[in-house]
Amino acid sequence: MLGLVPILALLFLAVAVILWAGTVFLQGYVYSEPVEQVYWRAPLAGLIMTLFVGLWCSFDYKNPGRYGSVFDVAAASDNTRYDKFWSERNGQEILYSLKKDAKGRGDYYDANGKRWNRRGTDGIMTAITVEDKDGQKIRFEAELTSDGRFKTNDQDVVRYIEKEGKHRVMTDNYPGQLSEARSGIVAANLFLNFLHLIAWFLCLWLLLRFQWGHALGLACVAWLVLTFFLPPLFKKTEDLAKQRATQATSGIQWFVAAREALAGCPANGQDHLTSRGS
Repeated sequence: MLGLVPILALLFLAVAVILWAGTVFLQGYVYSEPVEQVYWRAPLAGLIMTLFVGLWCSFDYKNPGRYGSVFDVAAASDNTRYDKFWSERNGQEILYSLKKDAKGRGDYYDANGKRWNRRGTDGIMTAITVEDKDGQKIRFEAELTSDGRFKTNDQDVVRYIEKEGKHRVMTDNYPGQLSEARSGIVAANLFLNFLHLIAWFLCLWLLLRFQWGHALGLACVAWLVLTFFLPPLFKKTEDLAKQRATQATSGIQWFVAAREALAGCPANGQDHLTSRGS
């Protein structure tokens, strides 16, 4: 999150200056005179909006891809189907590729032409891994009971849950295709976007003393302008989250390697002393 501080600082300066100059100009033109003490009102409004955006970014940082602008909410309703995926059985990954028939219906087959099935004579498919457009692999693990059997619903469908990130879902009747229990996520996103508009309205109405009708109209304009700025900001936030996850994984791997190396030192030292004593 520290990588966002310079961007948020620039956002604060830009919003504060625009609100200051805009308030003086518009109220001097439309009203009899601008609001008093605009020198602190505009920076305070800019600070409130920056803190709101920063809080929004923190949600996106902790749950990458879940909390975005209204444009991201609209795009979230699309399902994604991959041309290939890796399926894990008995600890071994098998590549499956999508093949379609003349009617456009598709299934996934391995290199030997065998169709994907969640269960076979060789064991069960415990995980599915896909690769996104950025080359990042996303792992989905099957819901299993304590004794290693599939958990199924009333339709005998098995779910494969994304291990990290958005916790999206694949099902065994549509492998390779993402679906998501989106109602709560979409509602949360719409609520955040609505709060974004309300925050602009309250700042313009209560702090900068625009009449409520003017404040609402200006809030809609400000909301739309900043909404276009949010997607690249959230992209930067999600990139930082990915870097954090990568660094954490590297740190764990280094720690494990160091611990194994230290664990081997006494034995090596003992062997050395034994050889000298002999």
